[in-house]
Amino acid sequence: MIIFEVIRMAVRGVRANLLRSMLTTLGIAVGVGCVVTLIAYSAGNTKQLLDQFSGFGTKSMSVSLENRDTSLGLTIDDAAALRREIPVLQVAAATLFFANVDLELNGAAKSGVTLTAVEPEYFKARTFELSSGRYFSQNDNLSMQQQVVIGANVKDELFMNLDPIGQQLLIQGKPFEVIGVMARRDEGRHGGSNDEVLVPPYTALVEFPTMDPMVNIDIEVKDEKYLEFAKTRVTEVLEARHPEIVLAKNERWSPLNIWMFNDWLKRRTAAANSMSRFLLVIGLLCLTIGAVGVMNIMLVAVEERTLEIGLRKALGATRPVIIGQFLSESLIVCLSGGAIGLGVAIVACAKMAALPDDANVPDPLLSQSLMVGAILVSLVIALAAGTWPAVLASSTDPIESLSYE
Repeated sequence: MIIFEVIRMAVRGVRANLLRSMLTTLGIAVGVGCVVTLIAYSAGNTKQLLDQFSGFGTKSMSVSLENRDTSLGLTIDDAAALRREIPVLQVAAATLFFANVDLELNGAAKSGVTLTAVEPEYFKARTFELSSGRYFSQNDNLSMQQQVVIGANVKDELFMNLDPIGQQLLIQGKPFEVIGVMARRDEGRHGGSNDEVLVPPYTALVEFPTMDPMVNIDIEVKDEKYLEFAKTRVTEVLEARHPEIVLAKNERWSPLNIWMFNDWLKRRTAAANSMSRFLLVIGLLCLTIGAVGVMNIMLVAVEERTLEIGLRKALGATRPVIIGQFLSESLIVCLSGGAIGLGVAIVACAKMAALPDDANVPDPLLSQSLMVGAILVSLVIALAAGTWPAVLASSTDPIESLSYE
């Protein structure tokens, strides 16, 4: 019963100075809401980037040549040479990126589609899934079959409710049989595109001889411990096959670019951790300012209610009861602010998640631990800001308090 009485007195104390209490609550709400939203956005941005590169495994790397006023270019034969000369490679598959092409199906057309030719080994190095059908095989490639695996957007826009498997799709006016449909995936530099069609490389070189593709080589080693060794050997083999690489490079730049997923992941993780720490510091500063504001309001409340405190102590109120009352007031203000701020953050994150894809805003990642943490932080602020004023109030001498004006 004493607990309920203490809470009732605390609620009455908050309502007695409603405007001041609301402004203090608003300060806590703004601090908590901003911090939670920023952390959720940062986590969502990191997740989006990781998802974009999810097609790569921890044993993967990608090799490309940067064409800077040279005639450099990788070939399918380079991939074969890497497989032949570097035993630690599990996969070395050439990927040929052609210019955008036009597709047509029964009069329906789609422009600006990425045409990519990939060796069958490519599918071993990447983790893209099919929603239906199959990938083409090495026999399909060697026999130059006119087969195509289409992206999710291509399927939705051209085939709609039709089953595309076995259908004839025109690519630049040339017929290709659809043998597979890729599952929808997050798009990115190395994540591919949903507006993409995959064809066998030998078929592409024969059917589109006037297109000059850019060639990358996707590599996967047998074990992570071979990554650095493989990187060195890939450089040696390709420089031996392309002496112009050695002629073009200098101390600060080389046309040969070897992108390693593990290195990127380490850099991205370090950057994400740094951003999280920065946001944490900003959040702590904001909430510390809020805590100082709460403590200031509580000290003012103690000063204004000195006579009331003295009267209650004269009537038998104990120190724990007085402390409980003022701590309860602090808890009501801070927890209310934390709950409101969390609610605002949830709404803000939902609004950002509902934005269209072309807005290029990642979906915030609002985890349960983050929401629980927001409430716990509000609780800590309440205890930190309310303890000293509560102790000060309980230490008031009733005789001096009753004579206070």
